[in-house]
Amino acid sequence: RKYIESELSDPAHDLTLALGSVYLEWSALEARPQITLKDVRLINTKKDRLAFAFESASVSLSRGGLLLGQIVPRTIVVNRPLIALIREADNSIRLGFSQSLPEDEGEDFGDLFQILDDLSRTEADAPKDWPLRSLRMIMITDARMMVEDHVLNQSWLVPKIDVAFQKRNKNLVLAASLWLEDALAKEPTLKAEAVYSGAGK
Repeated sequence: RKYIESELSDPAHDLTLALGSVYLEWSALEARPQITLKDVRLINTKKDRLAFAFESASVSLSRGGLLLGQIVPRTIVVNRPLIALIREADNSIRLGFSQSLPEDEGEDFGDLFQILDDLSRTEADAPKDWPLRSLRMIMITDARMMVEDHVLNQSWLVPKIDVAFQKRNKNLVLAASLWLEDALAKEPTLKAEAVYSGAGK
């Protein structure tokens, strides 16, 4: 567990990973190895606060990297998180996953945007010491999203949302599907796709 925490932490951006437990699944040599992370917490050590938290996440790894004793993530999948999106009365925005949303301070998206900015770069252009420089995709599946708008004095729940950030042709493509009413419906109410343009673009 400590080794995984060390390998996936990002001290250059003041982000430290803390895990409750880790499980490795590698059923056959030709299969892609996968680790399941439980009680996942990403801590911003500079600001001394919790950046993100999930009950569990799955990470697929490079086979060659693992044979050499290296943790090289290819895909990260986060299942069934609760996403909170809040617009305050002053139009500032806060975003949180699970219990990570600060109760008494605004969130400026800094940690999230930093990760997406680095992910939007090619592997050759990404920071050399960034632990996710070989990552190809981040997926969030079967999430619920609570939206609170303190300008309009309204709140609502999106019962299901799937989001994927995928490297494609030197771009980072965002694809989202939202079920606005019935989470069990076969087809989503709304689908959207966009290209993320980071600060380095």
